[in-house]
Amino acid sequence: MKCLKHAVTVAAACTVAVATAIPSMALENEFHGAYRMKTFVTNFDDGTITQYDPSGADKKAPTNSYVEQRIRLKYSAKLNDDFKLKTDFKIDTRWGNGAYDTKRRLGGGIGSDTVNLETRAAYLDFNLPVGGVNVKLGIQPWTDAYDGIFVDPVGMAGVLASTTVSDLALTLGWFRLDDSANTPFGHSPRDLVVLDGSYTVNKGLTIGGSYYMLNDPITQDTKYLAGSPRTIPTEIVHTLGVNSTAKVGVATLKGYLLYQFGDLTELATGKERSISAFAGGLNARAKLDAGTVKGSFLYASGDRDSGGSRAFRDVQDLDGGTETDYSSDMRILRKDQFAGASGKSIIATINNRDQGVIFGSAGYDTNLSEKVFAGANVGFALVAEENASKPFNLATGVKNSSNYLGTEINAAIGYKLNANVTASLRGAYVILGDYYKGVAANGETPNDPYSTSLMLVYSF
Repeated sequence: MKCLKHAVTVAAACTVAVATAIPSMALENEFHGAYRMKTFVTNFDDGTITQYDPSGADKKAPTNSYVEQRIRLKYSAKLNDDFKLKTDFKIDTRWGNGAYDTKRRLGGGIGSDTVNLETRAAYLDFNLPVGGVNVKLGIQPWTDAYDGIFVDPVGMAGVLASTTVSDLALTLGWFRLDDSANTPFGHSPRDLVVLDGSYTVNKGLTIGGSYYMLNDPITQDTKYLAGSPRTIPTEIVHTLGVNSTAKVGVATLKGYLLYQFGDLTELATGKERSISAFAGGLNARAKLDAGTVKGSFLYASGDRDSGGSRAFRDVQDLDGGTETDYSSDMRILRKDQFAGASGKSIIATINNRDQGVIFGSAGYDTNLSEKVFAGANVGFALVAEENASKPFNLATGVKNSSNYLGTEINAAIGYKLNANVTASLRGAYVILGDYYKGVAANGETPNDPYSTSLMLVYSF
């Protein structure tokens, strides 16, 4: 492991040397970005990025009405086609939420005057003079080849090299995820090594494989934003994956399977455990008339009582951080792909508090005219394995036998004001499953969650 770390560090230093050796030339500046505003009327979204938990709360969640906005600003300094500096910044805020402060998601209060510009990415993107290798060096966006269930789209500091040889594409990377707060900097960091490969068999079939290694030696301490306490164990996780994408007529099918092995140490007991977990999924999309019909299925293993070693483990950008799923287009069951300052969901991560998940969805998107578009989706979810995280039915004093989380129905209709501006009305409703029966205050069952929003998007 130490040899691998040293080798990757040397490689990163070499790429820096190559980058600085390129002669100065006139730059081409590129600016892109987007402004997105959402107004909410909901008993589910509350301006936080958390996992839904109605345990012990009033069965009737309050109705919230608020407005949030997100601005994305992207700047690229292009020296030539072989060398670029890329940056991505973000400003999130809820209207009326704080002023005269230095903190993310604030600045919407009267007076504004808040330092809340967030750095999403800042990296060099260049091609080596020989070998046909592209290198990305710095804080960059990356996601896995498996719909983001292991690493969702997130910015990470590291170096990523990729190349294509005929029909074979290869990617090798190393990322420094974070560091311990209780040891000298760089002494016991959390690192991720990634190796992806794909082979194009023909125009209709691509197969791929991956190896991801997460080394997390950080002991129980505080780290991350504002010194949040650590909630995941120390671990070394090896993840092997295979995937395939096939085009059959008007349909595109994507399937994948991941297996994890390694070791973890429980935070509470200090016990050593051997990891054995897996996840798999299948997505399908097909053209139908003027629209697209789509479906997805996902299984991620859970763990009843062995310290989480049998639960599929995802790399969270924050402990308890959110996981995205764009293909199913859920709004409540899983994180909304248009989440901004708000990002609450019933399934916040694939690990799902070591319970895992069984999930399926179906939907249809279409253009009703040149200007009008619409879509609708339905999804269901269960926990794969119940454990201590399952809430008690306060009326019976025991946990419910059902693992069914709920069924979501959502729809949206939108209008293209012009090529860069769209407005859409979106709604979602979840019929809660018996997993939540009787878990609210006084042994009552929480009311079904709903969320409605009006969204305006300007892209440039």
